Formats: sequence, C-alpha cells, structure tokens
Amino acid sequence: MHPDEAHVWQLDPTRVAGREPTEAAAALLSPEERARPAAHRDPRAGHTFLVARGLLRCALSELVPEVAPAVWSFTRGPYGRPQIATPRCHTSVRFNVSHTRDQVVCVVVRDADCGIDVEPAGRTVDVPLLAGDVPAPAEAAVLAAAAPEHRSEVFLRHWTLKEAYAKALGVGMRLPFAGLVFGPPTTGAPRLDPAAHPEGADWQFAQWVTARGPAGQGWVVSLALSRPGGRELRIVRHDRWPTCPPSPSRGTWVYRCDRAANVVNRTRIPNSSAVNVRSPLTVGVRRRIRLVSRWSTPAFEDQETPLGGAPGQRKSAAWSRAHSV
Repeated sequence: MHPDEAHVWQLDPTRVAGREPTEAAAALLSPEERARPAAHRDPRAGHTFLVARGLLRCALSELVPEVAPAVWSFTRGPYGRPQIATPRCHTSVRFNVSHTRDQVVCVVVRDADCGIDVEPAGRTVDVPLLAGDVPAPAEAAVLAAAAPEHRSEVFLRHWTLKEAYAKALGVGMRLPFAGLVFGPPTTGAPRLDPAAHPEGADWQFAQWVTARGPAGQGWVVSLALSRPGGRELRIVRHDRWPTCPPSPSRGTWVYRCDRAANVVNRTRIPNSSAVNVRSPLTVGVRRRIRLVSRWSTPAFEDQETPLGGAPGQRKSAAWSRAHSV
C-alpha cells in the first residue's frame, strides 16, 4: 500500500445478493459483526451492514495482502471511531466506512486520518429546520440563493463535507457543524475557509456526485484526509469488490509482525495440529500456535519470555498468527 494514496471503494450493496455471496461475506466477519444484521428491523439495512463490513475487511486485505480478511480485529477510539486493533504492526492503516440504504463507501489510507460520508443526492431535506444547526452564515446565504429544486442537494454537499471531517477527527457529532466554514465554491477541491480555520491547510477534501442512473438517483460523496507531512494524497477510486489475497494450495500461512520495520513477514509451513515459531524480535523464545479453520481468527498461546525473565512475565512486541488453508 503506497503511503501517498487513499483508496476509496463505492458499491451498491444489492450487487452482493443471493445466498452464496451473502454467506461468503458473512463468513469473513467476527461473531459480533454477524449478530448485528439480526438487530435491524429492516432486513435490507441488515444486509447493507453485512456488505459494508465485508467490503472493509476485503479492502484492507487487498492493500495489505499478507493479512487475510477474517484476521483483522477492531477496537474503538475515545469517541467511538473504529480503528484497527490487530495486527498491531498495521495500526497505522486508517479506514472509515459510510453507508445508506443503497450505497456503501469505504476509504483506506496509511498514516493519515480519514473520514467519508455518502447521502442520496435526491434525498429531500427540511432545509429550514436544519438551517440553524448545520450551515455557517456564509453557507446559509448560498443555500438561500439556490433554486428550490436544488436546495436539498446543496445542503447535502455541506452536510457530507462536515460529517466526513468530523469522522476524520474522530469526534463525530460533538463537532459544532455551524462553526465549520468551508470556502466559497470554486473549480478546485473543497477547502476549509483559511480565515476561519488556519488548520485547514493540514487537510485535504474531495467531493463528487455519482452519475445518476435510469431512476435519476445519484449519491453525494465527501472525503476528508489529513495531510501527513503536508503532502497531497492521490485518491484512487474503485467501483468493484476488493480482491482478497490468494490462498496457498497446501500448508499454513504464518504471519510474523516486525513492528520495528512495520512489516509482516509471511511464511508457508506444512499443515499440522501445532507448530513452534521462533519470534523475530526475541532471543531464545518459542511460542506454540494452534491452527484453526480458513478465514477465522487464529487462536494461540502466548508464552514468550523476555531475556532473563520468567515465562508469561510480559508479552513481546512481536507476534505471530497462523490460519489453516
């Protein structure tokens, strides 16, 4: 995964339909994720959630092919933003997901905060009701000047930009939207008003409206990216399902994470009920790993010993994972 690229996937969840594709996507999820669709009263919303989580896992594994989709595990930040928990040497990979009833978007980037939001371009919005909470005064003037038939879409352009930025910051709806001022529309990319937000120079924004189909429906998509080192990121857009990493014909992939080098070394070993793997970052240490079924999170016993210490005294920075194929 190139550090100067941000990859965005945008898909219609109804394209992942039928029993076999749905079960294949569900097989990649954690037990907690698989239970979530059943909590939705609307089966279509539950299906969209399932597709969104499967898309995220496969997108991560396309860009980090040494990690299988089901191996990723996630945690939440202080304000609830999802982030990678393991593999720990890939926690610098950031992602964000948004979905509506008929559209799923996902962004993946390395070493940069990111947020994405999507809304139907044809959605009817009660603009007067929300005018005091979302647009800044200058933006409210732009809304008032818009033709009535375009006012909802103009509002959604402002809303999705602010939503994406709030998600990138990791604070969600705690950010006062009316205090955010985006500069006047230009031929270039959206930007925070530099007079009101000097920190806007550290951020990159993009926005597009997908082509409307036969039904006249399109989607407004907004993207917010921090600029690591002040550099501009190249946005790569995909309208396909991510390519999952290939599986070996025989044997087991063993993943060894070198946190110092920020890489995962992948090695194939013969199938067996258990193997001993020497950790790359410790001396005279062995760990016993139990192999489990393909695409499931591996279970293992961490018995690493620091040099001069007792077994189980502490966990090493190195870790190994394996899954049967």
